[in-house]
Amino acid sequence: MSPAYQLLRQALLARRALSCVYDNHYREFCPHVIGLKEGNENVLVYQFGGASSKPLRQPGQWKCFHVAKIESIKPLGGLWHGGDKETRPQSCVDEIDVLVPI
Repeated sequence: MSPAYQLLRQALLARRALSCVYDNHYREFCPHVIGLKEGNENVLVYQFGGASSKPLRQPGQWKCFHVAKIESIKPLGGLWHGGDKETRPQSCVDEIDVLVPI
């Protein structure tokens, strides 16, 4: 388990929002599902702030992050965010470690 994975897992369990740099974009998000996909650490997040390679839909959108590409993780204050469970992608994590129900 990488240090970034451990931080994400702790935030998920505590329902804490985080910020990071991912693909050279500053992002604000809440992790919802963490585990493995084809042996790689992945996290399904609900991104509600920051930037993305494409315009971010409002109030936010589901994203799949490869944990190895996440940089500069920091806790954020504020409310827990999550979208409609009907729109949550299910292909980000095959082997679920922790999942926060919506």
